[in-house]
Amino acid sequence: IKGGDIVPVVKKLQKTTKEIIIINLLELSKEKVMLDITEMRTDLKMLSRIVKENAFKLHHTKSTAKNYADLSKNRLSYEDVMSLAGKKMDTSRRYNISFGKKETMPSIIEIDERLAFLLGVFVAEGNLERNMVNIACFNEEFAKEIIGSKPIWLKNSVRWHKKKKVLFCSKNLHEVIKLLDCGLIAKNKKIPEVIFQSPTTIKSKFLNGYFSGDGWVQPSGIYTLSKNRELIEGLSLLLSEFGIYCKIKNK
Repeated sequence: IKGGDIVPVVKKLQKTTKEIIIINLLELSKEKVMLDITEMRTDLKMLSRIVKENAFKLHHTKSTAKNYADLSKNRLSYEDVMSLAGKKMDTSRRYNISFGKKETMPSIIEIDERLAFLLGVFVAEGNLERNMVNIACFNEEFAKEIIGSKPIWLKNSVRWHKKKKVLFCSKNLHEVIKLLDCGLIAKNKKIPEVIFQSPTTIKSKFLNGYFSGDGWVQPSGIYTLSKNRELIEGLSLLLSEFGIYCKIKNK
């Protein structure tokens, strides 16, 4: 260690007792999400009749009649479902939701090892474009590893595009990454807060993904480079939990 080097020293890390970290997307993004009401249709019809009867008493028939007709659709916005259900919807239940026009996914997802690895790779080499997630990749073996980390709830295709990037054509994955707040460009990329709250197996997979994408090995150690100091300090904090302590240098 030379004079002027910055060495982060962690006084205390909060121990994670949870074995599984789950994310409720319905609570995070009510304004964007659409609900698949195929399995809910019978219950909603019954509830909407009650709402409609009450509305007649309150002389609010116009809006409820419109919402009642919406039951012919397969997908409704969260606000419309709440209106039909008379605000009796239990958001802690698992529903089929969608951020796009076709693919659906569960409203409650687990931060498992596959997703943690993918998030690590995204923070290192990824970006968001329209309804797609792009991860720069020029190595076929690494591309296969990224494709293998596809979340089990992701139904859309993923491919190694022109031997330059792994392309996830998924509005759902696009929105999940935005909601987890990973950052969009190199200058603001950061470790999602949910990773810090996860058990060590999940943290390890995230670090694996990150250093696979943006790390290199030399005889003197393992290195990474970033324009974002917050990201580097976050990586240092995660690594310290595994007994690996880092030096941070300004280039």
